[in-house]
Amino acid sequence: MTLEAYHKAINQGFSESEACKIADEAFEQYQIDQAQYAAEAEAQYAAEAEALAQAEAEAKTAERGEG
Repeated sequence: MTLEAYHKAINQGFSESEACKIADEAFEQYQIDQAQYAAEAEAQYAAEAEALAQAEAEAKTAERGEG
């Protein structure tokens, strides 16, 4: 439950039980959003690491070709 969503619902005239349900749903969505953000960040990190590894491999190949 997020207190912000709970208080907002109460202030908008929802009953306490409805406000709790709204706040619980808001918290669940927050958790989903955080997991998605973490997955996107991990994918970005993996892509950058792969690009760096590829660039390093190409640089080594180029060195061997020149030497």
